[in-house]
Amino acid sequence: MATVPRIIDIRDNLERAREESDGDIDDELDAVEEQIAEYTERTETEGTDEEGVLDTVDNRLLKLETRADGAVEEQLHAARNRIHLFRNARSGAVDGVSVIDVETRVADAGTDRIEDDAAGEEVEFWVVLANDGEERSVTVEIPFYRDDEEITRVRGESIRLGANEQETVTLITEVPQEAEYYTVDIATSGSADASSSVTER
Repeated sequence: MATVPRIIDIRDNLERAREESDGDIDDELDAVEEQIAEYTERTETEGTDEEGVLDTVDNRLLKLETRADGAVEEQLHAARNRIHLFRNARSGAVDGVSVIDVETRVADAGTDRIEDDAAGEEVEFWVVLANDGEERSVTVEIPFYRDDEEITRVRGESIRLGANEQETVTLITEVPQEAEYYTVDIATSGSADASSSVTER
């Protein structure tokens, strides 16, 4: 079975919510955990409605959050924030530019999990971008998170991405000691005459 992406492996938030509650939401939390597992199973099969699973999970958590308070509400809200971060990064679309793949040299290739031996180490991130629009300048940013809180953000150099072009951007940075996972953000601007490139094919 595939590994749940760390950013949406919200079982830690769910367990904290369970510990802080009086047991009245255990069944609902169990159902959410089962749906997260279902998301993982669906990622192994093409054409499945992965977004539909995340919609269901988010809706369940929202209903629970409206009934909760205190530490339980905080944990459920943090879980929902992580799902939103994942969905925003996964869609990755800004003005026709999409993030279609991310790989790393030190962390598990192709995942968003920061392994223990990567903390404090220099890591190479390969971010594959596809531009469905006209030529523009593109900047890749990698925010690192602990729980649902951003602890730092690394910004690459701006590159020029041609119309209907696909490019792999390399960004080398040190992984913060406290980072648990990361996402990839992109920023674009209009057509540029020249820009520094950190691109490798």
